[in-house]
Amino acid sequence: MQLDTYADAVRDPSGQSDRTQLSGRVARIDQISVRYHPSKDPKERGVLVPETGGAMQRSVLIFRQSRGHHGKVVGWIVRLRE
Repeated sequence: MQLDTYADAVRDPSGQSDRTQLSGRVARIDQISVRYHPSKDPKERGVLVPETGGAMQRSVLIFRQSRGHHGKVVGWIVRLRE
């Protein structure tokens, strides 16, 4: 299944998730991590926000394998081929 979690985050909460049935052979798995820092906006005191340029994409062989990264693993990109 393909799920766009970013679209879910900005969608009206009453809307349905966009899921698409996919099939194929896994060609590559990438781990996505992001480094966060405290917001400098006084209205967002104590809120962690993504650091500009602080994202990292690393290729892994399996989901359980965590490659060296900074920050927090926030997702995966899985590339399929027919």
